[in-house]
Amino acid sequence: MQQYNNPFPRDGRYLVVVIFASLLLIIGSMGVLQAQEPVLPQVTPDTGNGAALYQDRCANCHGDTGAGDGPMSPNMIVTPKNLSDPEYRKTADPAYIFNLITNGNLETGMPPFGPANSQNPINDDGRWDLVATVYTLSTPPEAIENGQALYVENCAACHGEDGLGDEGVTFDMTRLSYWYNRTNADVHELLTNSDIPEHDYDLTEDELWQVVDYGRSFSYTYIDPAAPLPAIANATITGNIVNGTTGDIPVDVEILLRAFTPEFEETFNQTTTIKTDGSYQFDLVDVPQEWIFIATASYQDLNFSSNANQFSPTDPVMDLPITVYNTTDDPIAVQIGQAHIVIDFVAEDRVAVTELYVFNNLSDAVFLGATGDPVDGTVQLDVPTNAENVSFERSFGGNMQNTILASEVIQIDNGWFDTMPLRPGDGASTLIVSYELPYNEKVELAHKLPYYAAHISLILPDFGLEVDGENWEFDGAQQMTGGSSFLSYSQAALESGSPLAFTLSGEPDFSSLMTGDGSGNNTIATSRNETTELIIGSVILGVVVAIAGYFIFSSRQQSMDDAAFDYDDEEVVVQTPAPTADDAVQALLQAIAKLDAAYEAGEVEEETYTEQRHKLKAELAEIWA
Repeated sequence: MQQYNNPFPRDGRYLVVVIFASLLLIIGSMGVLQAQEPVLPQVTPDTGNGAALYQDRCANCHGDTGAGDGPMSPNMIVTPKNLSDPEYRKTADPAYIFNLITNGNLETGMPPFGPANSQNPINDDGRWDLVATVYTLSTPPEAIENGQALYVENCAACHGEDGLGDEGVTFDMTRLSYWYNRTNADVHELLTNSDIPEHDYDLTEDELWQVVDYGRSFSYTYIDPAAPLPAIANATITGNIVNGTTGDIPVDVEILLRAFTPEFEETFNQTTTIKTDGSYQFDLVDVPQEWIFIATASYQDLNFSSNANQFSPTDPVMDLPITVYNTTDDPIAVQIGQAHIVIDFVAEDRVAVTELYVFNNLSDAVFLGATGDPVDGTVQLDVPTNAENVSFERSFGGNMQNTILASEVIQIDNGWFDTMPLRPGDGASTLIVSYELPYNEKVELAHKLPYYAAHISLILPDFGLEVDGENWEFDGAQQMTGGSSFLSYSQAALESGSPLAFTLSGEPDFSSLMTGDGSGNNTIATSRNETTELIIGSVILGVVVAIAGYFIFSSRQQSMDDAAFDYDDEEVVVQTPAPTADDAVQALLQAIAKLDAAYEAGEVEEETYTEQRHKLKAELAEIWA
């Protein structure tokens, strides 16, 4: 059996930075799978190339090992097919798979990769390479190994060890036109019921399946998905540095290149200095494919990092551009793009408050705080004077799901300040403030907003509370998939220094939230998980789908940006991708899936369901087009 370098992930941990969701932005049209005769490949499909294409274009949904568990799979309308199931290879139809890859399927949320993808299609041979990859993912290596031994013992005398046989005498096992119109089950049935004397062999059911597995491997290059990844012999990392404030090329800037394992443990570092044209280059040897690289430029006592990236198995060249910025101590450009307040109860006499702030820096310079020294505080946060158990988290991707403890937030006098510099751009920083307030039939929440706030929302469980405050608009009660409901309020922009205030009152009905341990000890089961879903835009019927694109980022790309934060010091400014249309695509896919689940559970009337699904699909099709 031939051996090939294996571009598949080890233990399913192969991280790929080329985000599958970006494909959704460039699709020219979308249609359901059409039955048609495929164009047969001109050469034997190459699983090595197919595996690289799979990781770049498919893994975000189908998962690194094909198990249907990619980071985007929870957002899909239909759970992606488990391509690693050994049973799948028995009935997998190569022509059907090829057509599915070519044309996509709107009903399942799968885009086309053929000519209908007008700007980034995969050619015919590449799509056949992907078909080969599908077979590799579902075919255990022992099936190929055992099948080869059985083939040599029972079949090679007639068909030849290379499968070519004798022209005009025996069947050519490498004939692509034969395999690409038949499933393994078709071939297995033929061999089981064959009356060819030469096929009078004594094989068990499993052995016959293994012979079929090996026989198909004559029509594509098989690679063991579990085999170790070969190192890249020679690789190059390049990049250009530009000053985002002035547009000039910085001088005498040192570049630190670091590599991390998939567990984000630093395993390599090397430095160089940029050239006069602002470029830099690292030449590397024997690079493990699973390493994740981040380049950092030291400029004006701050560190600016590139996005994280990995080498593609087929491309040993990587570009890591970095943008640096000058600094400012003027807070005029600092704004709160979004502020969301979530109310919950941790006890009948205690309210839990979670406030999420998305900060924008409208200038083209890094904000270092009023003194010009981040140690003295940059972005200010306020909490009520009677707040207890105050804590802070830093969020990545603008939501409450990807967070770390914000130990950089400090208390100065009566205020709280972040000590991380605020880079230019929208969504430059997202901080979550959590605290508790005592509740005795009512509670007043009041504190000022140090910066202009463009939009503010208030969300609380619908179990008997009333909200009283100036300028708050009631947006209605909404039903969640789990059966509970919430109340939503909002208000328009607040100027810098304005009070953020409202009063909660009433006697909440906690019965629906009580949970017990079976011994009479009952506690309140808080609903933060569900309200968090609301904030990140996954509530059905599009309550916040309009802004969900702002909050939902690719988890795979974002996990790498998280790593940059984890491993840089307190003065690092990490470049994160700006929200794009594919964020809205994922919000729409998730909304459709939620809507389907709600309808199946009887929570949505058929007329409403049909109308809302048609609307969501129309919006999705418009973005894809």
